[in-house]
Order: sequence, then structure tokens, then C-alpha cells
Amino acid sequence: MAVDLLHQPAARAIALFMVLTFVPDSAHRKVAEAVDYLGLILLAVGVGALQLMLERGEKQDWFESAEILAYAIASFLSLFAFVIRQLEYDHPIVNLRIMRDLQFSVGLLFTFFLGAALFSTVFLFPVYAQTLIGFDAFQTGMIILPSALAAAFTMPIAAKMLSRGVPAHFIIVTGAAVFMYAMWGHHEFTTESGLSDFFWPLLLRGFGLGLVFMPLNNLTLAKIAPKEIPNATGLYNLVRQLGGSVGIAVSATLLVKFEDIKRSGLVEHLAHDNAAMAERLDLFGRMFRQKGESAMAATQKAYALINLQVNKQAMMLAFSDLFLWFGLAIVLLLPLLFWMRTPPRMAQAGDVAH
Repeated sequence: MAVDLLHQPAARAIALFMVLTFVPDSAHRKVAEAVDYLGLILLAVGVGALQLMLERGEKQDWFESAEILAYAIASFLSLFAFVIRQLEYDHPIVNLRIMRDLQFSVGLLFTFFLGAALFSTVFLFPVYAQTLIGFDAFQTGMIILPSALAAAFTMPIAAKMLSRGVPAHFIIVTGAAVFMYAMWGHHEFTTESGLSDFFWPLLLRGFGLGLVFMPLNNLTLAKIAPKEIPNATGLYNLVRQLGGSVGIAVSATLLVKFEDIKRSGLVEHLAHDNAAMAERLDLFGRMFRQKGESAMAATQKAYALINLQVNKQAMMLAFSDLFLWFGLAIVLLLPLLFWMRTPPRMAQAGDVAH
């Protein structure tokens, strides 16, 4: 819900007004000597084409579509030209040279997949709740709200822990473990789950992500020179948003593919269990005949009802697997922390958090 809100124009305008009004300029602010308009155009075209490709790819069967292929080529060429431009131009809008810092580059990789997991789970749960449970948009938003509040509440706690000397690595690992446990709770959801089943897994999801964000920000930017922090944070946030877009596109595609796989398995099981199938058909047939249907119509509706139940269970199993995989994705990223060290200059922490 909180993520969706940020995509609304009115919310963005309010956020911009509040930032301009209440957020002070950095002590290391530097006025741009020139504006790289060509670089700006290349970035806009590259990211815009990439977003269109990701949003429409699943509906258009990805690279089987000439439209999606055109978006992919336009995005690749524009971003490739953008990178060359930024490395050669004297006043780049994005200083890509800061990626020579291994710690920063590893942090970008981590936050890309973190964004993918965050946005994907935010995308998948409403689809699950509205498609299989029957909730409307308002009910779904109210169910998700505690997760967003938990993340907002936990991030200042993580910042306070950092200021008191708790190692950032420990906080990130703890947050990843909590997130994985929350995703296991999502993995246990069924078509019969209700509010009591959703509350704690969603709350813990927000709590776990809240623990990861601030320490990861600090570690990623800890070795960046103060004058480069605004540039680095912009690139860092862009990569996380791109990770979210990729994650949503991948999860939408995998949901369809997993559902097909699960449905095939269920149908195969039914085909080999003739006695149970015959019993269920007879039960449904008698139910429809009692409602005044003819024998033929009752049999057809019985098959249709079984098909509906199989499709519903296949979708549920697909959601269950995806929740678990996105939880595992965060855990599998933890070895990247070995390449990220806390520098002795802890004075930078204030700049990074700001």
C-alpha cells in the first residue's frame, strides 16, 4: 500500500514539497557546472524503454513479441550510450566512476535484489488476497498497512542500534532471518486463510525489511567521499527501483509458469486416482441434480467445478512457492556481506543516514 501510494502524482507532489520545505541542504552540496542534456535524454529513454518492456513483457509473451524486442533493443542501446557518455563527459549527471569502489558495487547488487524481493511480495500478496481469498482493494490495503508501519517503525530502531555500535552485518543478518521466517509464514497460506493467519507474517515481513534497509545503506555508502554521497544515493535508489520493476515482472511471469506446472501435476494425480475422482464427480453430480439439473448438465457442471478447484489449488501452490523463493533470495544474498566492511571513520554515518 505504501509503495503504491508513492506512484500517485499527488503523493509525489506532496513529498517534493515536504522535502524542499523541511530537508536542509547537505553540507557537501555542490552546484552543477553544466547540465548533460544528452546524458539525461539517454537515461530517460533507456529506463523508460526498460520499464515498458518489464510492464508489458508477460502479456506479450516476452521476446516472441516484436514490440518487446524493440523496447529491449532501445533500452540496451540507450543505456550503453549513457554509460559511455557518463564516463567520457567532464560533468556527468551520474558519476559512474564511484562504482570502482567494490563495497559500493556490492551494495548496489544487494539492494537490486532486495528491491526485487520487496516489490514482488508487495505485488503478489494483493493478487493472492483478491483472487483466491476474495478481499476487495480496501480490505487488502488495510491488511498490508501493519507491514508498512512495522517497516517505518523499525528503520529508526535500526539507525539507533547502529549509532550505539551494533554491527551493521549483525542487524542485516537478523533482518534477513526475520524476513525469511515471514516468507515461510506466507508459504503456509492456503485458500482458507484469514486475517489471523495474515497478521504476523505480514508484520514480520515489514519488521525484517526495516532492519535491513538502514544498515545496508550505511555499509554501501560508508566508503564514498562526502562530496559524492548525493550522486551515490541517487544511483543507489535508482538501482533499488529497477530491482523492484524487474522483480514484479519476473514474479508475474513465474506465477503463470508455476501455476501451469502445478496444474499439470494435480491433473496427473487425478488421472491416476480414478476411485477418488469418481467419488467426487458423483458427489457433485448428485448436488446439481438435487437443484433440478438434468443428468447430462449435472455431469458437465461437476467436471467444471472440479476444474475450478484444480485451477484454484494450482494458483495457491504457485503463490506459496514464490513467497518461499523470494525469502530464500534474501538469505542467499548474505554472503555478499563478506565484501562489505565497516570503516573506522564512523563519523560518516550521520552523512549516510541523512
